[in-house]
Amino acid sequence: MNIFAFAIIPVMFSVHTIVSWDFAAATRPGWSSTIFGPYFVVGALQSGIAAVAMVLVVIRATMKNMKYFIRPEHLDAMGKLMLIVSMAWAYFFFNDYMVQWYGGDKFTQMLLEFHEKGPLAGCGLPC
Repeated sequence: MNIFAFAIIPVMFSVHTIVSWDFAAATRPGWSSTIFGPYFVVGALQSGIAAVAMVLVVIRATMKNMKYFIRPEHLDAMGKLMLIVSMAWAYFFFNDYMVQWYGGDKFTQMLLEFHEKGPLAGCGLPC
C-alpha cells in the first residue's frame, strides 16, 4: 500500500504540469506564460494541504479520543506548511502578471488593463 503513496506524487506533478502547459500553448491572450507548470503544481499542493487540514480538524472535533492523536502541534505544523505554500503560490501569481506585463504583447496589455480598470477591478490585485 505504501508504494501507491509514493507513486502518486510523480503522477500528480506530471498531470498538473502537462495540463498547465496545455493551457499555456493556447492562442488566447494571457494564456502563454511558461510559469503555468509550477503555478498549477503549487496550487494543487495548496488545495491538497488545505483539504487535509480541514478533514483533520473535523475528525479531531467529532471523533472520540482523537485529541490525543491529532494534537495542536500537528495543526500548527499544517498552518506553517500552508503559509510556505501560500507564499510560493503568491510569488507565482505575481510572476505571472510580471511576465505578461514585461512581454509587451498588445492584446495581453489590453487584457491586463481590463483586469486593472474593468468592471471587476476591485476584486483582483490592488492597484
